[in-house]
Amino acid sequence: MHTPRWEFDRNKLFSRTRYMAQRCGDLLYAAEMLRDMRAMLGPELKAVTGDAKGIDEVMARVEALVVPLETAPFDFFDRRYQTSWEAAMGKLRENVAAIEDMLKKFMDDSFTKLRTAESAFELLLKFNQISAPDASSKLMERKTVDILVQYEKEVQHVRTMFEEQQDRPPLCKNQPPLAGAIGWSHSLFLRIRRSIAKFQSMEELLQSEKGQEVSKTGVITRTLALTLTRSP
Repeated sequence: MHTPRWEFDRNKLFSRTRYMAQRCGDLLYAAEMLRDMRAMLGPELKAVTGDAKGIDEVMARVEALVVPLETAPFDFFDRRYQTSWEAAMGKLRENVAAIEDMLKKFMDDSFTKLRTAESAFELLLKFNQISAPDASSKLMERKTVDILVQYEKEVQHVRTMFEEQQDRPPLCKNQPPLAGAIGWSHSLFLRIRRSIAKFQSMEELLQSEKGQEVSKTGVITRTLALTLTRSP
């Protein structure tokens, strides 16, 4: 004898847990957003841009984003307040988008005030780590030339210093001439060695049009050999 199948009302059984899972997803989004923003707006960004005040102002706006969620006067796991919760999350996502646009502009402005190619490269890597792939690739495309141009300037500056002072390198007081000359030339090399290593670890940077131009000039190769082949 065939026993009739016992059908469960899935909506009654799981509607509350599904709703709670959705709210947990919203909270996860807010937590990850806050984590990523804090990572982005950290000491490294201040060191590169030199604009601690501007970064602190943006960070204050970021921290304020989650206050409405933390102080919500209702149980956000209660479906009766679904409309209120969705309105709060809608406002949060809208504000996040506005801050992300502000950050992109801030990043663009920061790269126009490059201090060193290495610090700019570090900033680009950091931004890429926490950004969506499309945003990262677009920023990489826009900023590759800026970084390489700055890097080329730094290399040329070091080469000029070496060529102008190699016959009479600056020495510290009471420093032996030969040891001082070797130390001076090595210090020039150290200025750009880390940048070279970082750029070579990211092939796409050197595969760009500007990267190939820099490579063709032999700047990177000649720099690596600078102190070895021409040290006093």
